[in-house]
Amino acid sequence: LNLFLENCPSLEDLSVKRLRRIRDNPEAILAGQSKLKRLCLKDIVSAHLFGTLLAGSKGIHTLILARNPGMWDQFFKLVNEHLTDLVELWLDHLNMGDVALKAIANCSKLEILHLSKLSDCTDAGYSAIANGCPSIKKLYIDDRRNNPIGDEGLLTIGKHCTKMQELVLIGVNITLKSLKLIASNCVGLERMALCNSNGIGDTELSCIAEKFMSLKKLCIKNCPITDAGMEGFVRGCPSLTKVKVKRCKDITMNSAVQLRMSRPDLI
Repeated sequence: LNLFLENCPSLEDLSVKRLRRIRDNPEAILAGQSKLKRLCLKDIVSAHLFGTLLAGSKGIHTLILARNPGMWDQFFKLVNEHLTDLVELWLDHLNMGDVALKAIANCSKLEILHLSKLSDCTDAGYSAIANGCPSIKKLYIDDRRNNPIGDEGLLTIGKHCTKMQELVLIGVNITLKSLKLIASNCVGLERMALCNSNGIGDTELSCIAEKFMSLKKLCIKNCPITDAGMEGFVRGCPSLTKVKVKRCKDITMNSAVQLRMSRPDLI
């Protein structure tokens, strides 16, 4: 890898995957590529060795880390001050907590943030992200592992991330209070998915239909909604073009028929 990096000074995109074994006392990766814009590290036993590469590659705007073992809090504390141009961050199945999220919050240009099955993140970390990264346009949170995020984190997101265009929450029990704030402040929100949440029922669905004026695409999966909740979309959400409902056991074909008759252009 070091030989490759040394001889490819124009490299812009590097993906390293499935390096599951490593010898004792490995060398550190070379300190930086001036033109590197995207780095993807997946299934790597010693991904922390790439810290030197990250710290020296100040032009990186996309970083993807997935299924890499080890604790990641200290890694982000070390590299966050170097990732000043980071625009897109994907983190999946990592052992990390609020320390890492608070470090990421220094990436003020962040626009796309994908957080999936992180081990120890709480409202405090998500609130730090919302305060430090107000330019977020796409936010994906899959919290099915521990489900620690609640109203505190979601209210802070709704308060500060006013440029948000896409919101995906999986395993997050969002409340009516949070929904109303997000609807009020994130007026440009066009795409939303709410999945695996016991907190999304007919009352919350009616709130979405009534208050999300810019919403174009809505996905609801595995939530306790009924046909009564779907009735709000007969007239609500005037910008809506597509609705997807999956694994909601109390929804019948009556909802689809009613929507098709009242809004023939709706998919």
